[in-house]
Amino acid sequence: MQALEADDPQQVGGYRLLARLGAGGMGRVYLARSRGGRRVALKVIRAELADDPDFRARFAREVASARAVGGAFTVAVLDADAQAETPWLATEYVAGPSLSEAVREHGPLPADSVRALAAGLAEALVAIHRAGVIHRDLKPSNVLLASDGPRVIDFGISRAVEATELTRTGVIVGSPGFMSPEQIEGHQVTPATDVFSLGAVLAFAASGAGPFGEGSAPSLLYRVVHSEPRLDAVPEELRGLVGSCLAKDPTSRPGPDALLDRLEAEEGEEPHAPTEMWLPAGLTGMIARVEAERPSALNAAAGASTAAKAAAASGAAASETAETVPVPVPAESATPPMGFGPPPPAGFGPAPVLAAFAAEGAPTVVPAPSAPVRTTAAGSAARPRRKAPMIIAAALLLAVAGTGIALAALNRNDSSGKPEGASVAPTTAPATVSASATPSASASASDSASGTGQSSTAAAVYLTVPTVTGQPVDYAKQLLTDKGFHGGSIKVRYHCTQAGPGVYAQSPSAGSRVAADSLITLTASEDDCIAYQSEVGLPLATAQADLKGFSKVTVTYSCAGGAAGTVLAQSPAATPEASYPPSQPIALTVQGSDCGSASATASATP
Repeated sequence: MQALEADDPQQVGGYRLLARLGAGGMGRVYLARSRGGRRVALKVIRAELADDPDFRARFAREVASARAVGGAFTVAVLDADAQAETPWLATEYVAGPSLSEAVREHGPLPADSVRALAAGLAEALVAIHRAGVIHRDLKPSNVLLASDGPRVIDFGISRAVEATELTRTGVIVGSPGFMSPEQIEGHQVTPATDVFSLGAVLAFAASGAGPFGEGSAPSLLYRVVHSEPRLDAVPEELRGLVGSCLAKDPTSRPGPDALLDRLEAEEGEEPHAPTEMWLPAGLTGMIARVEAERPSALNAAAGASTAAKAAAASGAAASETAETVPVPVPAESATPPMGFGPPPPAGFGPAPVLAAFAAEGAPTVVPAPSAPVRTTAAGSAARPRRKAPMIIAAALLLAVAGTGIALAALNRNDSSGKPEGASVAPTTAPATVSASATPSASASASDSASGTGQSSTAAAVYLTVPTVTGQPVDYAKQLLTDKGFHGGSIKVRYHCTQAGPGVYAQSPSAGSRVAADSLITLTASEDDCIAYQSEVGLPLATAQADLKGFSKVTVTYSCAGGAAGTVLAQSPAATPEASYPPSQPIALTVQGSDCGSASATASATP
């Protein structure tokens, strides 16, 4: 749950918005309250979808169907308006995390919890299918965990989005790794489609990863259609149940009712119901925290933060009319303390920094030297206080001498010498301190280039890069974001290698200290690699058969000489024991059949 932002509406369809809950392919979701006081989850549709009349018609039909769905483990559709300027949908609010959030924070569920989850989701599918609806996008983020069992959300509504996107782009809409083979191949979608997705969700809940691994979307889609699911990490007693749902042939999958029969038979005379303490203590506590969240507190905190920023800006503006009092900068030591390397280059000497080093692993922003802090000389009372800067400077010198900390290291370009969470910038002019400064005030430096008295260097937070090699990609990314690194700056590259599953290389290396917004590159093993051999000299049909596992094979015809229809060259060049993922682009150059005075060139995708 997040506080509302300035661009969020205050009210939609008579519901007052309280907080942000999240966003997805369809639009943004808010926690809202009806006029009678009931809390709801209100989804506001994306503007580009709202502009499509066909989408509005589909959306209205799908909402009408979804409102007919009942059941204990589905989220009821309460209200909607497909004709509003921005269409919206209100559903029952469930105070609990999604399955994806729960597994990310607490790891895989125990076997008993997975059985209870399977029973609840199967019962939800019975109710959904009975109403003539097919979910089409059952995945961990569409399963919410409540104290009395799971809840399935977004059933059927995704069909309106899917039809619209297909019309626009000709692509299949869904979640790679949780879609069924028939969805990917464009065949008819039936209730068995949801059973396949259910199996993938249960595998994720039991093992912490999808049954078709990780990687790019083309790789995942290829594996769903052509590869068997990997269930090694699923507890043995659950593999038969999960594996039956993941059958490639839709007619071979059990129906939701058959799954419930099987679960009841395995439980014996006293089946474990999802409502009977079905989750471990850690997740029960997580649900309690979600239930305890108060939107008013979030928005009050956001308002206080905005007010504080405004007050700070006002204070900075008022200080522009005050006079400055220079403080002598300590002379640069010829020999820095042990462990801090050679003296810094000329012009990068130490500046007064009134903050302690942050503890390892706890990022703390140390204010960067910026604009001179000014003081107002007001009457006779101001004169004795002019001694304060000298007293502060003397205290700083004593602190530096007593602790042996070389503050000059903070101004170096070498980030490996920066403390965890420290933000620094080189000074460009003598620092000045206010006569009313306290020990928590920041030292400042004027901007000599602009003469405005404002800092030209923004503060940056420095963090220690954790070790993520050997971890699954999603978990490695979570470790980095939990540490404080920006998720948008984490990039993943996949390669075919014998290094084993998961991340096998990271840059910067573990232990490095870099800015929180630095680019972090993870190199991971591609789970699905296809052998790649030389096709030069072979007929095009043979080469295409050899390369059928690759999704991006292009053919260019040339008149370079040779038998018509034979492969003249290929890129990348084949090497012994070479292999690539299915998404690897392959280019073939083929001898044309009609080569007169000029070459003819065409491209095709087999």
